[in-house]
Amino acid sequence: MGDRNTTDGKVRAGLFEIDLSSGELYKSGRKIALQQLPFRVLWVLIERPGEVVSREELRRRLWPSDTFGAFDEGLNTAMSKLRAAFGDSADNPRFIETVPRRGYRFIAPLTRNGNGSVGTAGNEGDVELPATGPAARYVSPQVPESTGKPGLALAAKRRPLQALAAGVVLACLLLAVWSFRPTLPPPHVLRVRQLTRLGNLQAWLYSDGPRIYFKSVPYDVYGQWRSISVEGGESSPANDIKSDWYVQDFSPNGSELLILQASGRAPFWKVFFPSGSMQALDPTPVSGLSPGNAVWSPDGESIAFVDDFGLYIMKSDGSKVRKVATFEGSPARPVWSPDGHRIRLTVEKIVGSSSLMGRTVMEVEVASGASHPVALGVDSPRALGWLRGGNYFLFTSRESGVTNIWAIRETPDGLRKVDRRPVRLTAGPISFDWPVMGRDGKTMFVVGSLRRAEMQRYDRKTGQFEPFLGGGFSGNTFTYSRDGKWFAYLAYPERTLWRCRADGQQRLQLTFGPMQMDWPSWSPDGKQIAFNTRGLTRMSKGYLIPPNGGAPQLLFPESSTGEERLSWSPDGKRIMYSEVSPSAPLRLRILDLSTRQITDVPDSEGLAGDWSPDGDYIAAHDASGNLKLFDLQTRRWTDLGLNAEFWWSMDGQYLYFHTLNRTPLDRDRGGLFRMRISDGHVEKVLGIPPFQLAGTFGAGTGMTPDGAPLLQKDLTTSDAYALDLDLP
Repeated sequence: MGDRNTTDGKVRAGLFEIDLSSGELYKSGRKIALQQLPFRVLWVLIERPGEVVSREELRRRLWPSDTFGAFDEGLNTAMSKLRAAFGDSADNPRFIETVPRRGYRFIAPLTRNGNGSVGTAGNEGDVELPATGPAARYVSPQVPESTGKPGLALAAKRRPLQALAAGVVLACLLLAVWSFRPTLPPPHVLRVRQLTRLGNLQAWLYSDGPRIYFKSVPYDVYGQWRSISVEGGESSPANDIKSDWYVQDFSPNGSELLILQASGRAPFWKVFFPSGSMQALDPTPVSGLSPGNAVWSPDGESIAFVDDFGLYIMKSDGSKVRKVATFEGSPARPVWSPDGHRIRLTVEKIVGSSSLMGRTVMEVEVASGASHPVALGVDSPRALGWLRGGNYFLFTSRESGVTNIWAIRETPDGLRKVDRRPVRLTAGPISFDWPVMGRDGKTMFVVGSLRRAEMQRYDRKTGQFEPFLGGGFSGNTFTYSRDGKWFAYLAYPERTLWRCRADGQQRLQLTFGPMQMDWPSWSPDGKQIAFNTRGLTRMSKGYLIPPNGGAPQLLFPESSTGEERLSWSPDGKRIMYSEVSPSAPLRLRILDLSTRQITDVPDSEGLAGDWSPDGDYIAAHDASGNLKLFDLQTRRWTDLGLNAEFWWSMDGQYLYFHTLNRTPLDRDRGGLFRMRISDGHVEKVLGIPPFQLAGTFGAGTGMTPDGAPLLQKDLTTSDAYALDLDLP
């Protein structure tokens, strides 16, 4: 062991300097952001350079029994942050090596600040820790040299022992006080204030500080930008913001507005207030930009934005564009930490047409680009942002059709214990989302939506809509039994599967949360209903369930792939489905239920579709919505030249399709149509309805056995709210 009289408490590893006294890490003189827990892990590792430190020892020393949270997840996160700080790799380590099934060891050579080597991988040397500061508990007591007088020597030997005993007693007292200190109260909502009563707000709010900006959207038009004081009152038109602008963010001082334009020589523009002058920002060669995904840094010097797979940062004048990180999924909603050193965003990985394989909040270091997932303790979170100077991070999670806001404490408290578990701040029935953080650090402004709908039946003779089954029915994605006496549907907005008689009687819920359903299909013999789940964290899977209830049975219990949009052959002996795989595009396959043999539909890569009730054709669309028709006799596909959602008539003679999901709606060419299969003749069934449509995904539609179209009328109300929070 080396001499432990080092007073500066600084150890070097290559370009890095570890200050044990202050708990800080530097690279070439520049401070590297590193949280307390990763630094404490580093501290333990460099006590014994070159030696393996077990996970059990790290747990015993750094995770006391009164700490909440999972040890494995916490240590893994700490190691990820530590490697990111050193720019290290677990596969090719230069500083920290993982020893499988044993632990970790620090392998880089260590030197005391200016005093030579104090430990390298494979040596007997040890890190020389300071005699003062946070590392003092590792310092051995020093015994004075003998004076030659036995009495004085004995007294000299006793004094350190007495001091050590006193120190132990004091440490025990302090530990007792620390162990029984009170716990920090959880955050909660003090008050919910409804700011607007318009009922038709579009997603996303923006703020220049004193006012909140939002878009009020009448049916089938672009809508109007309006603003309201953060204290409430009447809203007024924001005439300086054009209705077709995709607003991104206000600058921190509120004097500049960042917008996105779908066309023109530059995607991003800055609008200066109050003059209204504009400046183009051209982040070439970036493409695939989307609204709501660009934000100013806290100091106003930079702008972060995302495209299909990457995070970028540019200067506020559009110069010095650099790609910071790439993700295995689609990033969205970037938010800056208050100090501007980190960015968090939501990354979604989707396979097939509906399988959300994972939604993760990722954190990216602005300087290095190192990224890692953030463990928030709930399923499928979306990042919102920080409040109270970075002490709390807020995010959302959706369950049973309702989006709720959660908070988690991320910083320690000097005198009280901190519970690291997430806390739900809202619990429905109103969904809160699309936030903007208040400048006071304790208020959040959100869009609150109460999702409701009512199915409408269209009478082709009178040309009028009337409430389906007398009114109050909220459901879509219909499938009728072949005799027309029963139908199954997805409840809106919960997405649970129900069945009932054609007159609405004898309703029975067949599935329950957290499973969310899609594309029910009633078997020709009336004995089973096929459907697929729409997974939040895994691939969609196909199921069969009896119409009188029971446990859903997996179509492929052993398969590692997924299934979507199941449909039956006319004899009920086969099921067609779209196979979902993370490593391959969609493809149509047919399962023989008796032999379990699977055959492929030729040239069906990237398609999802339905078998016609008469068994002669398959209608399918690609990811862009382009419709195709497959003739099972000629084994050929025909491109129909249509881009729309579709379903079959009950006799298979017509293919119905609609263009009601487009924004803005085209009143001349939009509506519901049908194509006669025999000759390809297309006729318009109805035009744009006089009400907003709602559905699980786009317009909720259906059709009765007698051919009457069903459209789901949107009764949702959306307004701006202020949530006043207590964040201890």
